[in-house]
Amino acid sequence: MSRNPILSDKAFGETPPSQNPSPAQEWESAQEGGAVAVGLKGQSQASGTASPPVTSGRVMTLGGVSAATLFIFTFLLIGAAYGWTLVTEGAPVLRADGSSATPVSFDSPVLLIGCMLGAFAIAMLTVFKPKLARFTALPYGLLEGALLGMIS
Repeated sequence: MSRNPILSDKAFGETPPSQNPSPAQEWESAQEGGAVAVGLKGQSQASGTASPPVTSGRVMTLGGVSAATLFIFTFLLIGAAYGWTLVTEGAPVLRADGSSATPVSFDSPVLLIGCMLGAFAIAMLTVFKPKLARFTALPYGLLEGALLGMIS
């Protein structure tokens, strides 16, 4: 059973039509100034007052986001260049139908799988611990870049 109220068994259960307001009733309520979200059994979903706006701390700016994106993208390109060097191409082979194919091989397929699993692990760590994003962004960029370079 999920602790998420959206995914609970009660949320997916059938409710009698008498407990659900019709769209026309919801519209009338909104037009009268009583625009309140209504729950499954007619209770208001608002549980308390809204939290005040945040007035302290650092502000997210377009310049800061652009600089961080460029910095991480640079590391992604460095990783991609390294991953690109790990792939070797053989001599073109002429097929029976007249087309040619170039065989490609990885110097280290273990590194490909390692980059894939490492990038996934860092992504999961960042999802569950967002405060670590400032530390996990660069290794993620390098690993993801190397992976992209190897498969390109």
